[in-house]
Amino acid sequence: MNNRPAGRPDPGKKRTNPSADKRINRPASAPAVRHHTDKNTSKSVTNGDVRHNRTHTVSDTSRRIPSSKPVHGTKPSKPVSKKASKPALTPREKAILAEQKRLEEIRKRKAFKAFREKFRAVMVFALIGAVLALGAVFAYVYFNFNSKDKVPEHKVRVTLSDQSLNVLEEDESFYRNGQHYVSLSKICELSSLTLHGDTKSMTVSFTDSLYVTFKTGTNIAEVSGMNCVMTGKSYFEYGQMFIPCSFFTEYCYGINVVHQESGKNKGCNITFDKQFGLLAKSFEESYPNAVAKQASDEKDNSNADDMIPVFKSNLLAYETYMNPGETDEFLTLINEAHPLAENYSPDDLTEIRYTRNDGRDTQKLRLYAAKALEAMLIEMRSHGYSDVTVTRGYSLSDGSTPNSSAEHRSGLAVDLHNVYTESEAFAQTDAYKWLFRNCADFGFILRYPKDKTQITGVSFEPWHYRYVGRYHARRIMESGMCLEEYLA
Repeated sequence: MNNRPAGRPDPGKKRTNPSADKRINRPASAPAVRHHTDKNTSKSVTNGDVRHNRTHTVSDTSRRIPSSKPVHGTKPSKPVSKKASKPALTPREKAILAEQKRLEEIRKRKAFKAFREKFRAVMVFALIGAVLALGAVFAYVYFNFNSKDKVPEHKVRVTLSDQSLNVLEEDESFYRNGQHYVSLSKICELSSLTLHGDTKSMTVSFTDSLYVTFKTGTNIAEVSGMNCVMTGKSYFEYGQMFIPCSFFTEYCYGINVVHQESGKNKGCNITFDKQFGLLAKSFEESYPNAVAKQASDEKDNSNADDMIPVFKSNLLAYETYMNPGETDEFLTLINEAHPLAENYSPDDLTEIRYTRNDGRDTQKLRLYAAKALEAMLIEMRSHGYSDVTVTRGYSLSDGSTPNSSAEHRSGLAVDLHNVYTESEAFAQTDAYKWLFRNCADFGFILRYPKDKTQITGVSFEPWHYRYVGRYHARRIMESGMCLEEYLA
């Protein structure tokens, strides 16, 4: 048991820090105390003791080595470095540098100029493309709404027997190639007719034995088993069959069609009578006079040349016009030596159905010549020559002979062909060859043959035909004579 008095240190315990006991009881907030010995006084001085008064000589101060360590609480200062100055350029170097800058400016200007040229070229092409596009749009709009191919303002009006008026919509009728077309299904709906078929053909039944079949894309209508030629093709559009309105005039009775080309009611007016229908099962029933004449001719004429020719189309309705008999009424010679009277003017001029649709007025001929020509063009179309049209009929002047002796003034001469304008090139076509072989069957002759120019006084005109009637036409064409020789 240790009898050491209280407060005395243990002599057996090694003392490591003489101030440890003092630090033990020092408050935590008290500053640390450091002891050092002043070299000048050899006295122990406590750091932070405000009572000590230590002086340093200049020599002591000068001998002190500044510490390289930073003072506590301060940042070390960065060493100040002097920026190295650039050496001055020599005149040669300045010249080289200036030349490089000049060349660089030249290169930039050239690059900008090339870019500008390319940009200009692109803009020019873009402008041209825009102009062409606008032109195409304008042309489409113009021709879509103003061309004769399809003109919306041409209305088709259907009046039934009860006087009810029906104006057909744009998808039920249209105007194309100089003709009015009407929806077959709409007509059958209004007239209570039966319609059946598909996109290739449609059949309308008037009675059990009378019917008509229309074939899409052709101008052939099969009327009760007989092929008839219409003035235009049938079209299948808007899910409907469209036929030319002229069909009702040619092959129906009790259906009146009136075309009005100008005015407020511009279009086509179709009127149904109380009784209407298809013209007989056979055309022999429809045209008894023509059939009787044909039978009489076959019985009385032993000459095969006077027989009624066999046509691909049914043309019995035109027989009287094609063959007026041995009359000399249409055999008048017209040339410089035999001019027409100054005041001559035919009183039976009739419009020609197949006038060329290029903006010219509808051409006319005298009644017999016009109907015979119509029959000839119908037959031509049944043989595939649908592009032959009339370019000139009756007129007060002629391009070949003086006005006083013009054939066209007679109303019996016609120009027809399928070329751009009157040209001997027409003689090289198949259509001309067909005309030359068959025109006499319809009462026409080639008025100015190639080998008769010395006699006629007119150069070869393969497009110019003259109506004289079948009887005289056959004899003129088969003999190889011209009209002057035949009448000599």
